Amino acid sequence: MRTRVSTALAPVTSSKPAQALARFGRAFRAIWQKRMRFSYAFYAIAFVITNAVAVLFIQWSVYNEPTYADPNAVDETTKMLNSVRGQLTSFVSQMWLGGRYTSS
Repeated sequence: MRTRVSTALAPVTSSKPAQALARFGRAFRAIWQKRMRFSYAFYAIAFVITNAVAVLFIQWSVYNEPTYADPNAVDETTKMLNSVRGQLTSFVSQMWLGGRYTSS
């Protein structure tokens, strides 16, 4: 039985792409064995941070700086709250403090 399987796969495993893939797999495995080992908590923290940064980046990309007809008629606090930084801060605070996970 073993010879039938090995002879059936011989054309596939003897091809140049399959041999190159096998060499790559062996090289990758050798490098993978030398990696630094981290705890699962590190990967969980890295996952949360990466996702938080990605969500903030996506949210930041849809915000625009407001324009005012008369900039002198609007106080600095309103300008600051309506800026992109203010909108991002509002977005984060509504998620953490308000429990709303979509922007309104």
